[in-house]
Amino acid sequence: MDRLRQLKFVAVGTLVTCFAELVLASPTDVGPELPAKVEESLAPIERDAARLTTETPRISSVRLSPDGHSVLYILARASVADNSWNTELFLQRVPSNGQPPEAPVEIAHCSHDYIADFAAQWRPDGRAFTYFSEPFNARAWSGAASLMEYEVTSRGTRPLPLRNLPRETRPPITAFGSDYRWSPHGNFIAFTAATGEESAKLDPRRGIAVSVNWNTASGTNNVLFVVEVASGRIEQLSTDALNVLQFDWSPDENELVIAAAPDTQGVPDLRTDLFVIDRVSHGLRALVVQPGVDAGPTWSPDGQWIAFTSQFGAPSFYGGTAAVVAAGGGPVVRLGDDDGPRLYQFGTEFFWTADSRSFFFTGRRRMTMLAMRAQVAKRDIAPLWPDLDERIWVDNLSANHGATVVAFTHETKTQPPELFVRATNGDAVVQLTRLASDFPFARKVRIDLIEWPSRDAKFSIHGVLLTPTAAWENSNRPKSRLPTLIYLVGGPGMVPLRFNETTYSQMLHLAARGYAVLAPNTRGRAGYGMAFMRGMRDGPSAAELPYQDAMAGVDFLIARGVADSDRLGIYGHSYGAYLTSYAIEQTRRFKAAFVDESHLVDLLSDWMVYSSSPDFGILGRDLYGARDLFEPKEQARLLAESPGLHTDRVRTPVLLSFGAKSGAARIGRPLFNTLQRFHVPSEFLLYDEGHNYVRPAAIADNLSRMADWLDFWVRGRKDPTFEKQSQYDRWDRMKSGFDATPTP
Repeated sequence: MDRLRQLKFVAVGTLVTCFAELVLASPTDVGPELPAKVEESLAPIERDAARLTTETPRISSVRLSPDGHSVLYILARASVADNSWNTELFLQRVPSNGQPPEAPVEIAHCSHDYIADFAAQWRPDGRAFTYFSEPFNARAWSGAASLMEYEVTSRGTRPLPLRNLPRETRPPITAFGSDYRWSPHGNFIAFTAATGEESAKLDPRRGIAVSVNWNTASGTNNVLFVVEVASGRIEQLSTDALNVLQFDWSPDENELVIAAAPDTQGVPDLRTDLFVIDRVSHGLRALVVQPGVDAGPTWSPDGQWIAFTSQFGAPSFYGGTAAVVAAGGGPVVRLGDDDGPRLYQFGTEFFWTADSRSFFFTGRRRMTMLAMRAQVAKRDIAPLWPDLDERIWVDNLSANHGATVVAFTHETKTQPPELFVRATNGDAVVQLTRLASDFPFARKVRIDLIEWPSRDAKFSIHGVLLTPTAAWENSNRPKSRLPTLIYLVGGPGMVPLRFNETTYSQMLHLAARGYAVLAPNTRGRAGYGMAFMRGMRDGPSAAELPYQDAMAGVDFLIARGVADSDRLGIYGHSYGAYLTSYAIEQTRRFKAAFVDESHLVDLLSDWMVYSSSPDFGILGRDLYGARDLFEPKEQARLLAESPGLHTDRVRTPVLLSFGAKSGAARIGRPLFNTLQRFHVPSEFLLYDEGHNYVRPAAIADNLSRMADWLDFWVRGRKDPTFEKQSQYDRWDRMKSGFDATPTP
C-alpha cells in the first residue's frame, strides 16, 4: 500500500443498554390517534431513516492474535450516494491497565458493490499476520490476489517479503479458497482449491450421467492442498473425489482433520463426514461417517479430541449440536441435550482452552446468539457469561491461544455492533470501538420482548416489538394506539433479529416513522427446543399454523391497546414474503402488504421438483412439512398453502419487490399479473439484485419505497417532496373506486 490511514475514533468502557418490560394498558385506557407532537418528534429522523440504517458500520471477520494483544477485523461502510461498500482491514491494539484504545491502523481497503473479505489470519507465533491483496467476494486464485504478510512491532506494522503461492500446479488450481490455515508451528499453510473445469460446463458432444441430487449450479470439488512455507513447495493431499469443506491441523502438524462430502451435487453441506489425512503419506482414514451433518472439526491442543457440529446420524435442516470424538476414533460424544443451543448446519468455529477440557463457540438460544462454553468431562453446555441475555447478540467470536481472552461483536436490537475483548472468566471487559455511539434509533425506538399463546395452545409464541419511544407516556402505558405492522421473518429457520440484516433495518426504519412493528417468532424456528423447531414439520404446515401464530400476536397487541385494528399492515422477506402472500389471502384485516423476494408461489410444483432429491427433500420436510407428494391429502394441503394459486382472493393493496437475478420472472411476475387481473392496487419493483440486495443505493431505495407504500395505504400519508408527486398520483388513481370491504 502507498499509505496507511487511521480510523478517527477512540473508545473505552462497556456498552450499557436498558430495556423496559412490556406492561401494557387495557384498550379503554388509550385514544384512537397518535398525538401530533409525537409525529413531530419523529419527523427529523424519519426523513433520513433509510440512509441512516443502510450506512450503519458493520464489523466482521474478527481475529484475535495468539497473545491476545491485537485484533484484526473488517469494517464495512455503505455509501448510498456512491452505491458501494468501503471495506477496510484494521489492526487494533488491545489496551492494558485501563488505558483507552489507540486509534486502529488501516492495513488494506477497497471499494466494491459488496462487502469484501481480505481473509486475514494470524501467524501462530502472533508476530505477524497474512491477508490477500485482493479481497474475496467468492474465490479468486487466478486473479491478482497475492498472500501478503505484515509483521507487528512495538511501533506498528511493516510488510514482510511477498509470499506468492505457486501458480504452476498439477492438476491446475482454478479457484483458491479463502479459508486457509497456518499449521500450529507456522511451517505450513493448508488451503482448499477447486481443480480442473467446472462440471456444469457440459461437453456439447455427449451427455453425462448425474446423481439424484443433480442441479445446474454444481461444480468441481474443493481439494485440500498444503504449501511448505520455507520452500514454497505445494502438495495436493486429498483426492479429486472428495469435496473438502472444512479442515484443521493436528497439534504436531502431521495430520489434518477434514469435513468432506462425496460430491458437489444438491446441498453437499448436509452430507459431510469427518476424515483424517496424513500430511506426509497422504493416507486417509475415516473418523466419523454417518448420515447427516458432521462439520467444523477443531483439534484440541493436547491432540486427544476433535470438537465438531453433529446431527448424530439424523439428517435434518435444523443444524446440529456440539460434539467431540477421540482423535484416534471412537464413539461420538454429545455435549448438552437436543434442546440446547443450535449450531449452523454448515459448521461452527470452536476455540479450545489450553487444558483441552473446554471449548467456546457461539450458538443460538431463544431469539439471539450467545457465547457458549462446552465442558467435555461434564458433557455440559452453558452460556459463557450469565450476565448476557437474549436482548443482545454476540457474534464474530475469536480467541487467543488457550482461549483465556476472546474478541467478539456485541449488539442490541437498537444499538449497532461494536467490538469488545473480554476474559473468558468474566472479568476485564474492554470496548474497542464506538462506531455508532450517536446512533439515533437507540433513543428514538423502544424494544420489548413479548409472548402470547398460540391459537392451538401448543406453544408460547415470542416476538420482538419495536415502537417509537415518544409514543409512550411512561415505561408501561402507550399514549395512543399505533399504526401497526407485522414483519414475517425469512428462513423459516431465521431467528429475529440481528442488527446488520437488511430486513431488520426495515423494522428500525418503520418504527422511527411512528409504527409499532412486531416480528413474531412463529413456529419452525430454532432456540425454543426441538418440539417448537419441528412445529412446521410435525404440523404439517408451511403456512397455516405459522400464520395463526402471527395473527394471535396481532390480537394480543390490539387487546392490550398498542395496535390500532383499523391501521394494520404486513410485510416479509423470502419465506416471510411467502407467508405474507398467504396471509392476505386469508384475511382482509390488513390495509397494505409488502412482498419482498418471496421464494415460493406454488408448493405443489416445487415439491414435485424437490421431493425427488434427497438433499432438498430434507429441506422440504423440515422447513415446510412436506410429505408424500402422491398422497391425495398431502396434495390438497400443498395446494391450499400455495399463495400463487389463490391470488384471486386478495383485496389488500400489495407492493412487490424482486431482484432480476432471483425469482422476479418465476414468482414476482405471475403474482403481479394476477393481482392486476383482479384489479388489486399493486406495483412491481424490479432491482438489478439477487435474493438478498447488496448494493447500498438499492437497499435504501427499497426501504424508502416500502415505507411510502405503507404510509399511504395504512396511514393515509403522503411525502411532501415534489419528485414523488407522480408516485402518489398513481396510487390515488388506484385507490379511487377500489372496494376493499373489511371482512373477518
